Amino acid sequence: MHRSLIVALTLVLSVSAFAQELPFEGSRMDRGERIRGCATHQPTDFEAQAIEEATAEFAALQSRSGSRFETEAVATVKVYVHVITNTSGTGNITDAVIANQLRVLNDSFSGVTGGFNTKFRFTLAGTDRTANNSYFGAGYGTTAERNMKNALRK
Repeated sequence: MHRSLIVALTLVLSVSAFAQELPFEGSRMDRGERIRGCATHQPTDFEAQAIEEATAEFAALQSRSGSRFETEAVATVKVYVHVITNTSGTGNITDAVIANQLRVLNDSFSGVTGGFNTKFRFTLAGTDRTANNSYFGAGYGTTAERNMKNALRK
C-alpha cells in the first residue's frame, strides 16, 4: 500500500509541478494568443489510471483499517518555491500568493477540501526569485527548462 501511495503522490506532484504554456481547445492560446501561468500537465491515460488505482487502493485500505491512519505520524514535506520572472519583472508573485498556495496544498492533502487525510503536510523551506528571460520562456521538456531546474534545484 505504501508503495502505491508514494507512486500516486509522486504522480500528483510531478504532473502539477510544471509551469508552462498549454493550448487547449477554446483557450486564448488556441486562438493564437500566448498565455502563461502555472498550468497543470494533462496526465496521460496511463498516469490517470495509475492515480485512480492507487487512490482506490488507499481508500479501501483506509476503510478496512479504521483508525490505523489516525495514529500514524505526519510526514512533513519541505517545499522550495522558485519564482521565475523575465528581466522586466513580469511573472513576479507576492509572498502572500505563495503562502496561499501552500495553504491550498495542505488543505488538499489533509482532507479539508474532500478526499482523505494523507498525513502529508507541506512547509515552506525557502523562496528564491530569479530574473532570467530564458528560464521565464522555458517550455516543457526544453533545454532551457532542464538548465533552469539544474541551476535552481534544492
